[in-house]
Amino acid sequence: MLLFSHDVLLGDSGAPVTSAESQAVVGLVEGRWLRPAAASIAMTTMQSHNGVGAAIPIHYAIPLLQQRGVTWHASDKNASSAQTSHMPIPLSLVAAPYPTQALQGGEVILQSEVDHHGLLRGTQVVQGKPPFVDNVLNAVDTWSFMALPADREGSNAHIAIVFQFTSPTASAGTKSRYYDPPYPDIAERPSLPLVTIEPNTSSPSNAEASVILATDIDSRGAVGEIRVVNDPESVAPSVIKAIRNWQFSPGKCAGVNCDSEMIIVVIPRQFAIPSHTHADPPTHSPED
Repeated sequence: MLLFSHDVLLGDSGAPVTSAESQAVVGLVEGRWLRPAAASIAMTTMQSHNGVGAAIPIHYAIPLLQQRGVTWHASDKNASSAQTSHMPIPLSLVAAPYPTQALQGGEVILQSEVDHHGLLRGTQVVQGKPPFVDNVLNAVDTWSFMALPADREGSNAHIAIVFQFTSPTASAGTKSRYYDPPYPDIAERPSLPLVTIEPNTSSPSNAEASVILATDIDSRGAVGEIRVVNDPESVAPSVIKAIRNWQFSPGKCAGVNCDSEMIIVVIPRQFAIPSHTHADPPTHSPED
């Protein structure tokens, strides 16, 4: 949920919220934020006297626009990439929340297909256990990729997705996971990891520091270009360094080794910073 310092009037629901910098649509107006505690905090922070508006991030609207065939367009950069790339181009991806009940890190590996509308289809869990799997499946259910041009519509592109929830006590490079090779008789599948290594994900703040990367794995199982999709805390370089030491099986196309796409999401465990001031009671953030 996005909060903004603007009074929401009758009839504003569904209106676009645009970025002052890029002029891109970043959300759709939901209504007026009515939770008293959150509203008072937001009002104080933004020094607004007109009310606090609430908007749904555009990420959650994009799959619906694609499913309903509503006309819209992405940035020129993404559109031009989709015309030239033979791999799915990430359009709107979000990380999964770290399960609060998890005492140690974990990893979830999925394989899926990106259809010509840019939506995931037939997602399957290759590796993963509760409580991580449910959070991951809920997150990827909202993902979307650039739709293919009409002249390239055809079979779906196979893609692998790795969610790595880093261990809170492990230092960089000390936590490795090993996986069995995929069944050799599967004719169509993406590249899958054989060995993963946790990176150093320490960040300069206690804010959300999840890193989302897209990478090509070639027909030999070697890592190609690694593209940064999301890196709010600038820790992607250490994550990329670790991924360069991962090992992968090549993907399969009609039974033959082929290039494939992989999305890697690294989610560090964030801990609350304790307060040493006892004069004021602790404050709690509203649930989204």
